[in-house]
Amino acid sequence: MLSKRVLFEVGLSALVVISLAGSAFGIYSAVDTLNRVITIESANKDLLSKVKSIQEEQKKTNATGKETANTLDALITDYHKSIDLTITSTQRLSDSSLFMVSIDEVKQQMTGVKISGKLINISSITYTGATFQISLIGAENSINVPKSIPPGGSIKFSVYVPDVKPENAKYAKLDFVSANISFY
Repeated sequence: MLSKRVLFEVGLSALVVISLAGSAFGIYSAVDTLNRVITIESANKDLLSKVKSIQEEQKKTNATGKETANTLDALITDYHKSIDLTITSTQRLSDSSLFMVSIDEVKQQMTGVKISGKLINISSITYTGATFQISLIGAENSINVPKSIPPGGSIKFSVYVPDVKPENAKYAKLDFVSANISFY
């Protein structure tokens, strides 16, 4: 039989080995936990960066949304200042209560449209050498009326607007630009 001393030393050695193994496992466990913390910290930084990026995009989107709303408001305002080329009834010009217009025809001509109609002077002033500006879908042209348009009188016009398809020629902006006037 083994002596008590030998048994004690073997037990103590086993205890030291178990203790060392436990310490090694504890160290391994602590290192593993530390690696997980570092990984989580790194993931949090990535998430924080992504959140900041999304917030910046949201600010840009909100600004774009405001710009779009402003553009839409401008388009609606322009629409209400436009004349409808699809109807033949008399309409006020876009910018003036001095003239009205009656559209007779809109037809294709070359790469654009030819618009024909009558300009009606609804003021008490005679206009001579009147100039009007018509624009639709980014294309425009001038209407020059060399004759006099007396109060309550009208004059026929015909104008070619390039680069507009007939199916897109629904609304136009028609503005009085200038003229020589005479009144009594």
